[in-house]
Amino acid sequence: MDIIIELEDALTKDECNIVIESHRDKLHRAEVVKNNKKGNTEVHRARTNSEAFYDKDDKNKELTEVMSKIKDYISAITRLPLENQEDPIILNYQKEQKYDPHYDWFEEEGGYWDGEKNTGGQRLYSVLFYLNDVKEGGETFYPKLDRKIKPKTGKMICHKNTHDGVCLRNSLHGAMPVIAGEKWALVCWIRENKWIA
Repeated sequence: MDIIIELEDALTKDECNIVIESHRDKLHRAEVVKNNKKGNTEVHRARTNSEAFYDKDDKNKELTEVMSKIKDYISAITRLPLENQEDPIILNYQKEQKYDPHYDWFEEEGGYWDGEKNTGGQRLYSVLFYLNDVKEGGETFYPKLDRKIKPKTGKMICHKNTHDGVCLRNSLHGAMPVIAGEKWALVCWIRENKWIA
């Protein structure tokens, strides 16, 4: 079963630049989920990039229009309602920054699961939009599939995290280190039920 969908030109270069420039000054060190309680995160050496959270109350009309397009696109690809989408996160990787291979689905024996199952449940899909071309490096790598996807402005990739209630081990993925230039992307996770922040 092919768990990855790739689509070229999901966003225009201008749309990508709107997202980038609206978040460039909002970046902070990205964190990972701690395996004990919902909402607990920590800085970890496995993930060295920065991120910015999309503010739904942002009054930038151009940004609002682009984000609405992104959310509609995700809903069409996954065939799940908008309400199942977590808020998008904008990612930035500078030279040598990376995110080691990991899963996006939740460990149901993890201490945080009780909180997650009551706020939307399992993550069924992960959707990533590349917002720029990367001079060298920065590929999304699926080690169990021996597959690397090179960032390209406007390209979207979507992978399944679970299928019929089973967590897919082949969905293991990571962001390879940027060798030259920088990398911008937007990620959104889609839950099995309505997501409650």
